[in-house]
Amino acid sequence: MIRLLRYNFRVVMFRNWWLLVFPIAASQLVVFWNLITLRFNENLPAHVVETTPPLLAAFLSAHLLSAEYRSGIGAILASKPVDIAKVVLIRLIVVMALVWALAALSLAAFYYGWEPYPIAPAALACIPSTLFMALLALTFATLFRNAWAGFAVAAAWWAMDLAPGVAIQPFLSLQTVSDSMVSEAVHRTTVFTRYPWHAKAILLCLAAALYLYHRRLIFTLGSQASSRQRRRALATALAIPILYAASGAALKVGYLYAHRADLYPDDTAWIRQQLGPFGPLPVRWLFGPAFAAYVGEIPNTWRLAAGEDADVYGNTARHRRDVENLMRRRTRSIWGSNIAELYTRLVGQHAQTPAERIAVFKTAVGAYPNGPHAPGMLVRMAREYVDLGDMGAAAEACESALRAQPGQRVASEALRMLTQVRRQTGDLVAAAETAERWAAVADVRQRFRALSARFDILAEMGRKDEARAAARATLDAIEAFRREANASDAVRTAGTDTPLLRDADAIAERIRAFLSNE
Repeated sequence: MIRLLRYNFRVVMFRNWWLLVFPIAASQLVVFWNLITLRFNENLPAHVVETTPPLLAAFLSAHLLSAEYRSGIGAILASKPVDIAKVVLIRLIVVMALVWALAALSLAAFYYGWEPYPIAPAALACIPSTLFMALLALTFATLFRNAWAGFAVAAAWWAMDLAPGVAIQPFLSLQTVSDSMVSEAVHRTTVFTRYPWHAKAILLCLAAALYLYHRRLIFTLGSQASSRQRRRALATALAIPILYAASGAALKVGYLYAHRADLYPDDTAWIRQQLGPFGPLPVRWLFGPAFAAYVGEIPNTWRLAAGEDADVYGNTARHRRDVENLMRRRTRSIWGSNIAELYTRLVGQHAQTPAERIAVFKTAVGAYPNGPHAPGMLVRMAREYVDLGDMGAAAEACESALRAQPGQRVASEALRMLTQVRRQTGDLVAAAETAERWAAVADVRQRFRALSARFDILAEMGRKDEARAAARATLDAIEAFRREANASDAVRTAGTDTPLLRDADAIAERIRAFLSNE
């Protein structure tokens, strides 16, 4: 076995010693440059081994059979003492051993030259990416009978993935592990960064499929490629970026449909942010004219100036007109509920009074009363009724939203408003019961507010024993929230949790004063 490895190493490197020099120089130059120019970041070592070694693997694997390509192959294939598929496997082992050794050297340089970090995830993340890129380059090199053509196809995949990463195709990206090392606040919007190893499993499956296909393809090397075979290979190579982008867009639109009315900050803002990295590619039209009208023109994030933000909803005259036309026709598209929700945001922004905004909400809810967005629109309508001073209508809107069995976030907001309305109308018994229901459905970042409201109501009613129990429950909820906030990274705490932490501190101080006086 060792002799076979040495023999095939010599075949691959015959008159191609630059194939060995270039990968070593390139990989170590990348590491050295990062060490002297960048501050340490936990995701950087993983990012380096998820991007540089795969390209090197593609470069080397594309030249795996370059000696046979140059030699006309027929006689050489016939004279091989072992199966040609076994020869390819042995050469692939040689190449991958070299690439993984360079990756290990890079990780060691980061570990000892910078500072210690979890090395195992980065090392494991490198394996699927390098295998996939190696077999992609090898397959197309054999299809074209040209090593550089195979490398060009793999390099095109690498280039598509380099800048946006998971932003375009999260399950075919080479760098999902490094992209997953982000703040929880980023996870809430990008969503797909939560599944790095799913993508690695898919890359391994694709690598296995390419290897099995190449085992059959290798036996066609005994004859020259026909014009038809070359055209088919070229068409396949050109289809790769199209399928890459289209499948990524389909994945995100499918996720939107499966999680309607449950995305952060809302459906329209989420999908427009997800489609922004596609730049000038008109992927929105792949899903029908109603969907294209719903999302509107998405700013090309490739051209946004530094510090400039894209329009969250696309609030332009044309977009409003398209959405209003769809609402007027009561479109039967599967996106009808989404369109109605966006209608309330675009048209509601231009309404001058709460009464006008309530009319907009009634139109939207009336058009799609059973849609997943109806409860959320009813809660927003309740806020307008509160501004008008019509507490009865506000309470009815909240009750209607709760009867529709909304998601956790909408249910929590509906119960919060209902608690507020009943307390303002003097129905303290019902307000206390509603606050208890609110605490039961609220997440850890809102539960202490619900329990604090219940404590205030019970104290106002003079039910001191129950108020003391509610006060202690509130303090427990505040401690649970603080543990959650402290467990999160600094980005999330500084961004979304700071106001809540201030509220929690004020509530805790007030409750401790109450308990100390009892």
